[in-house]
Amino acid sequence: MEKGPIKLVLISIYTLMLVVCTIILYNNYHHLYDQVTIVEDQEAVARRSQLSIPIKIEIYNEKWGSYVFENEEAIQKIWKAMNEITMGPTDTEPSYPLKEDVKISGHINYINGSSDFFEIGSWLVLNDQTYDDNYKMPLIDNLKNELLSYLYSQQRIADIMETAVSVTLRAGGVRQEIALSDNDRQKLKRILLDSIKIETNREVINLLKNKGNALGHIRIYLQDAASISRQKAADLVNIDVYEDAFFVVQYMGDENGRHMYFRGPLDQLVHELEKNAGEKRE
Repeated sequence: MEKGPIKLVLISIYTLMLVVCTIILYNNYHHLYDQVTIVEDQEAVARRSQLSIPIKIEIYNEKWGSYVFENEEAIQKIWKAMNEITMGPTDTEPSYPLKEDVKISGHINYINGSSDFFEIGSWLVLNDQTYDDNYKMPLIDNLKNELLSYLYSQQRIADIMETAVSVTLRAGGVRQEIALSDNDRQKLKRILLDSIKIETNREVINLLKNKGNALGHIRIYLQDAASISRQKAADLVNIDVYEDAFFVVQYMGDENGRHMYFRGPLDQLVHELEKNAGEKRE
């Protein structure tokens, strides 16, 4: 074959490939760029961003009551934690156990009047989406603990005591539980409200090292004391009272074993109640 026809064939193939590439590039250019894009003005962008700004968060627990967050800093902290948890894949059906130790439900209220429902235990449910992946569990636990810290307070314990079926004391010198009268309950309530919650780990550790044996145990029964059992632990709050104005509160329904540590003269009330009980027996 002569060089002329071969050269002509090569030129034809090259030209055909060039035409095909040009057509492909042309179509892609129009697909990507030949579209109308509307750029919103600053006011419209700001208005849209405000639709998802939380202004109030309400939480509720069956035993510990409710709390409303209206402080902007606290709201943003919770909102940021939820955003971290909700990033990534989700499940449409909850996979959490039927029974949970502590569960908190609530609503997030936005500036435009809308709201989202959420529920948190060993999972997070936000509206219809469930987040319970293993790698998210530390984030979920941290958020739940943060929310619980607002419910676990002197005021909440005092509120629970108002509706408790009975409040009793078991002290070292008394064989049977002493039922606190209404007057005794009011004394206990005032001490709780005036006590200081211990927040630093160092102080807690030092107090636990030197606490010795408990002077007595105050129990707040949310149902009939006779019905309390392992399965009914959610209906019991226990307070261990020690010398030197130190006491420890534990909600027995919290399987995480969370304790609250306080400084307050509850030991004086225990001595008073124990003395009064001894005088009655004489």
